[in-house]
Amino acid sequence: MEVKHLVVPTKEHKYAIGIDFGHGETSAAYCEIGWGIPISQFPKREATDIELRGNEYTIISAISEDVEGNIRTGRDVLDDDVPLSDFQIGFKKEPEDINGRNEKLMMQFMSGVYKNICEKQGKFCSGNHVVYIAYPSGWENKKETKWLYSQMALQAGIPLGGLIPESRAAFIHINNANDLRNYMNKGLVVVDLGSSTLDLTYMRLEIDGKITRIDDGRPLGASVIEECIMEDKVLSNSEACRLFEEYPIDKNKMLLNCRVDIKEGYYKKMASGNNLVNHTYIINHLDNDPQVQDEFENLKIKIRYEKGELEELISRKLSYQNRLKEFMIDFQQRTLNGVPIYYAFLTGGATRMGFVKDIVSEAWHLPIYEDKNEEVISQDDNPSLSVSRGIAEAGRADARSNEMISALYKEKQSILNRLNITDDILNSVSTDITSEIMKVCRDAIYWFKNSNYDLSFNDLINELRSRLSRKVNIGGRLSNIANDKIRNEISNAEKRIQDI
Repeated sequence: MEVKHLVVPTKEHKYAIGIDFGHGETSAAYCEIGWGIPISQFPKREATDIELRGNEYTIISAISEDVEGNIRTGRDVLDDDVPLSDFQIGFKKEPEDINGRNEKLMMQFMSGVYKNICEKQGKFCSGNHVVYIAYPSGWENKKETKWLYSQMALQAGIPLGGLIPESRAAFIHINNANDLRNYMNKGLVVVDLGSSTLDLTYMRLEIDGKITRIDDGRPLGASVIEECIMEDKVLSNSEACRLFEEYPIDKNKMLLNCRVDIKEGYYKKMASGNNLVNHTYIINHLDNDPQVQDEFENLKIKIRYEKGELEELISRKLSYQNRLKEFMIDFQQRTLNGVPIYYAFLTGGATRMGFVKDIVSEAWHLPIYEDKNEEVISQDDNPSLSVSRGIAEAGRADARSNEMISALYKEKQSILNRLNITDDILNSVSTDITSEIMKVCRDAIYWFKNSNYDLSFNDLINELRSRLSRKVNIGGRLSNIANDKIRNEISNAEKRIQDI
């Protein structure tokens, strides 16, 4: 494998694209980089979401390959029109071997999503954009893992500018959309609940301007819920078990239906006041062999949950709600040593489940307010998009920062020279200081010549020393001259840095 290098943003790149390749779903957004606009004047406008599939801004992280070798991604994998040779979900793992099966699937998926973005959005063409992608906060200290992940994206044909922690991306987005300075001074937590993990990130702005960031995560993602539904309603059917044992592809497809139609459908309906989710599936195994296809034709699976039944199921079978709460309490008490939490921002598609907000409130004693202006537990209008929006916004900031660093490096020696006290500043004040010294000497000699006392030459030397000493004391004329010159030179250097 040829090692590829990250793309260094230049003024040829007009857009920063952020992609969140999630374990369960994928989303993307973009920002104009805005070259030429001083960073201090840059507006905090939010990123623009990218449509990935027919008015949908998120797609299922799923990939299939039919018997003719055609690749499909997202919801298109559920189209029952041709026999499949492969069908995979949940393939995003911590990379270990770029030639591994999951890694190759992930690269195929990355490539398909990126090509789809470029094809659907006419504004993105070769060389005019740079892409940033997120990684789980749990990878923060895993240098080799992050390097492998960046190589996977580059090998997939993505012009990658860098990787950004999911928690940082989510925070940048919410901070751009809301003024969180008050809570940052006290301490807030980003709660990222996705398909595979629950990641918690504590952030606090310290007095010296540095940000304290503490991450922790557990494999408490919501994918266990569709697995529980599958076991409860599907695997109890012996005929279905026989089908899935022979043809795992059909099992993966059914598991995906349990996620999309049942789990996600259930919580959407509960939120809208509909108290029932009800689906009947007719499983037709597609096969090039008609005899095999006929054997498993019209296998019916009925799945029905009324309000409260799904919560009761996952509590009874998985203790899911208790495990989430226990981790949140442990995070505050052990990881943060009991430090209070004043604000929580919920991100990740699984935070749509109604009980998550209640668990956060109970674990950290945060009240739930109806008034959005008072709320201390908040989330985006679409929590599935918070990270991708934040990646684009962070990518834009990183691109501009790289430009500034490059310009500063070019100007470094010039700026340092302007701040070199032993050269420029002393040269610039030498004339004024010499003039002041001569004046002190003249006054001292005049005093010596016109004194009514019998003075020696040593008395003149001592008087000169005394007068010069007073001049260089803080507040003395010579000190003021030097201080004024230094301040002017530093001010000039600061202006040059701001211009950059």
